[in-house]
Amino acid sequence: SAEIGYNVLSFAPRVQKHKLYPFLRYDFYDTMWRTEGVIVKQPRQQRNTITTGLNWQIADYLVVKAEYQDRILGSSKPQGRKQRERTFSISMGFVY
Repeated sequence: SAEIGYNVLSFAPRVQKHKLYPFLRYDFYDTMWRTEGVIVKQPRQQRNTITTGLNWQIADYLVVKAEYQDRILGSSKPQGRKQRERTFSISMGFVY
């Protein structure tokens, strides 16, 4: 996994209360890696994920997050292309 993000509002000295972090993350995981015995490895469990989004800290304790995720599964469709899962989410959280 690798992730990068930066508070772009740090360049605006007049905006002290808010923080805005655009970010980009890459993940790879395979929950069936190194299976043993009679367990059959299933390519669907292998995932490459690219996530991009924004974290907007609107107060010292409150953050709003929006992100888009594109997961590419290890298994293929009948046409030979890899299966994809695309999601968009918005959430709110507390910073403590």
